[in-house]
Amino acid sequence: ASGDEPSRWKALGELGQCWLAWQSPARALRFFEEALAAAPPDDPARLELLYHAACCHAATGSAERALERGAELAEAAPGYRDILPLLASWQSRARPAS
Repeated sequence: ASGDEPSRWKALGELGQCWLAWQSPARALRFFEEALAAAPPDDPARLELLYHAACCHAATGSAERALERGAELAEAAPGYRDILPLLASWQSRARPAS
């Protein structure tokens, strides 16, 4: 896939999936973020990349970044998987009640 951008971002997403399967969200995150940077903005597969990037950010303790990626996904597709309940959970973690 070297030099073939359409294949490259998809391959990066697949590598992210592999790291998720190996229970390494920090490593998976790197590949999901790289894939997002290279993916066409209007490609529907981008939604799954956003979902996994948001979940990986949350799993690695970056609640604010999880909220950013999750909000981006919710804006594009509010009914995507369980993103709305996840956003609510991440919001409570990012901004605890005072």
